[in-house]
Amino acid sequence: MTLDKLQNGQTAVIESIAHDKDGHWRKLVCFGLLPGAEVHMCQRWPAFVIRVGMTEVGLDQTTAQLVTLKV
Repeated sequence: MTLDKLQNGQTAVIESIAHDKDGHWRKLVCFGLLPGAEVHMCQRWPAFVIRVGMTEVGLDQTTAQLVTLKV
């Protein structure tokens, strides 16, 4: 399951981050989105807002689809 499928209020653990040709995965890693990290979906519209530790990050759908979660 990818991050864009997580519902409001749900928490999951990151399994992997896909490496895209534009390097968006590097930004995700800098924000703390690493395999094994726990993410919480705060908001889905107008952007995906997730919390990782003490950091909240807003993502578009394309970027959110790079993050695979453990099911």
